[in-house]
Amino acid sequence: MKNKRTHELPIPENMKVMFLLFGALKPYFEKLSELEEKISEIDRKLDILLENISSETIDNGIVVVKEIKYEDAKRMVLDYFKEHGEADIEELHKNLKMDIETLIRILHELEDEGYIG
Repeated sequence: MKNKRTHELPIPENMKVMFLLFGALKPYFEKLSELEEKISEIDRKLDILLENISSETIDNGIVVVKEIKYEDAKRMVLDYFKEHGEADIEELHKNLKMDIETLIRILHELEDEGYIG
């Protein structure tokens, strides 16, 4: 039987430490990769949302409410009624982009003032 001699190259101690560290850190690298994918998905959805907000059209019935002075809002509601004849609160909310509570207050005032019935 021949005696085979194998020549193994010695692995430097610092390389052994690196291999051990990589093995210990592997689950963290995998989790990091998973989180990066989730962040990319959130970024994509945020881009869509921001695009919809800038165009003032959002799906799923969400209305982006404008900040507007009360008197200007009241004038807009009155103008809307003059142009369309009649409207319900939901229509006003969606088309004028106004807060529902403000719209209710305006509608009560316009009714008390005799502008709408």
